[in-house]
Amino acid sequence: VLLFILLVCVGCYVLFNPWHGFLSTIFFLPFSGIPFERITGVDTIVMITPSQFFGVLTLIGYLLGGKRLIFIRQDRALLVFFVIALFTSLINYPRILSVGVEFFGGIFRNPGGRCFAQLLGLGIMITIYLLTVNILTTQQKLNSALKLFLGSMFITSIFAVYQFIGYFFGLPFVEFTYYPALKEVIGPGIVGDFARVGSVAGEPRQLSYVLLSGIFILLPLVVLKSHLFKSRAAPTIFLFSIFVAFVFTFARSGWVSFIVSFLVSLPLMSFYKTKERLGKKLLVNLTLLALLPVFFVVLDKIISWSGYSLSYWVIERFLSIETTWNESYIESIYLNETWRLATSNFWWGVGLGNSSFYMTAKPFVDVTGTYLRLLSETGIFGLLTFLWFLSGNLIYSVKAMRNTPEEKNGVIILALLTGVLSLLINWVHYGQDFINPIIWVLLGMLKA
Repeated sequence: VLLFILLVCVGCYVLFNPWHGFLSTIFFLPFSGIPFERITGVDTIVMITPSQFFGVLTLIGYLLGGKRLIFIRQDRALLVFFVIALFTSLINYPRILSVGVEFFGGIFRNPGGRCFAQLLGLGIMITIYLLTVNILTTQQKLNSALKLFLGSMFITSIFAVYQFIGYFFGLPFVEFTYYPALKEVIGPGIVGDFARVGSVAGEPRQLSYVLLSGIFILLPLVVLKSHLFKSRAAPTIFLFSIFVAFVFTFARSGWVSFIVSFLVSLPLMSFYKTKERLGKKLLVNLTLLALLPVFFVVLDKIISWSGYSLSYWVIERFLSIETTWNESYIESIYLNETWRLATSNFWWGVGLGNSSFYMTAKPFVDVTGTYLRLLSETGIFGLLTFLWFLSGNLIYSVKAMRNTPEEKNGVIILALLTGVLSLLINWVHYGQDFINPIIWVLLGMLKA
């Protein structure tokens, strides 16, 4: 109840202060949704996601201030995609009602309501993206928003590390239930034989995907010269903390996305022209890499008294990432089932958000790949239109990076580009972040 009152009070403030409202949206990007029934007692699955909540209020305040959203040419594909998603959902609506599946209760989890909820969520994501593009009108605003985002990531990672260490030493707030998403994070303590953390993201695997963007935004800022921070000390500390928290999620699929993202980001940073001497950069990076194993060795010795081998589980989870390609792995099961659904509904799909009702495994659509999910739900035309939008943004950012007169501004564009690419790579096998403001805000920052 107190959390709900706080959201309402802050919401009223940001309604009349759009810039502060946008900063609130940025700060809460790593946070997962708050189940609505925990606030009102109503038995429904509807959740309040703080970043979406503040984003919508900021948009209202922005429009009430007499301003309007300006569309540019690359954004037309996104609007066309929404129209296709709406069309495919409408033509499939009578069909989905006949499926007769309902789970977990609530109107937004039955065949008639989930499609509407997904369309509403997509509309909110598009408006938040457009708001980001329109409100970041100066380099100073972009820098402030990006620094706040990285600061929020740093706080998220610090709490994740605290959760992990606190579990072994009985520290307070490890089973933090004031923020409802944390109740099942490390409350059970051990998943299998190892502790996992979720911080404010609510679930270990989701946290690993959230932290990915922070890692690959910070990597160019540490390796290359940027005016976003006065020195490399702050981004280096941020990167160190976020990577440690990423390791403590023990997410094998997160490691897969990390490896692929690193292999993509490395050539981009290598081809980026910089006037700074390479020797100094290599020294800083090698020092950072040397500190990581030292940290884990020291921490392993500290908690070894409990019989827990940190080094064993870190190495075991990393070496077992090959199991993510096994047919019995949950993502593989959903990818195979979604592919069969997509091939049988190739042209028009089954409607946005409806693919979960055709799954024979478990009724969750969000664990399948985003691109394959869009193919199965909006058909080939929907997928191609969405890829048109993404490719247009990426090409636009590459041209802006090459044509920027100041080298330091180019580094920021590169940092945002690698951060966005890490999430787009993650979308190959994960779909929960599709209706999530973090990717849409980063895309808007990249465009701005």
